[in-house]
Amino acid sequence: MIKSKKQIFKISELNPAHYNPRKISDNELNGLTNSLNEFGYLQDIVVNIRDGKNVIVSGHQRLKVLDSDPSEEIECTVVDLDELREKALNVTMNNNAISGSYDAEMLEGILQELHNDDDFKNFDELNFCDLVQEFGFNDVEIKEDNSKPASSVKENECPKCKYKW
Repeated sequence: MIKSKKQIFKISELNPAHYNPRKISDNELNGLTNSLNEFGYLQDIVVNIRDGKNVIVSGHQRLKVLDSDPSEEIECTVVDLDELREKALNVTMNNNAISGSYDAEMLEGILQELHNDDDFKNFDELNFCDLVQEFGFNDVEIKEDNSKPASSVKENECPKCKYKW
């Protein structure tokens, strides 16, 4: 088992892995940016400190969002691995095949709940519409709260997937 610990780094001290196979589209990066703005920096960047190289093993995309101030300090999880194990960890930490999957019925209920909550305004900004589209929830009718006057009920539509709520 790999032992890890926490360490504070300036963003400028972190080095992206030259071999990192992950990429992110502008739309996905926008969703990640909105997620970090909404919920904060909750998942550490993982850094391999072997030979003082400070290579990012996981968190390249989060770093793109945080990279606005190179002198900013962030807490990272650190490991000390040879390059082959570092690469294996990189691929493992981003492997969708081992991260589980959604229960479509439960996901649908959560997405409906988020859509119906007037206090939660970031549904589209967090790319939840991608989940709606992926799981085929486009025909789901969101139940209106009948306790509200009809004049205050408004219909919204995601410009990307045309999901209405």
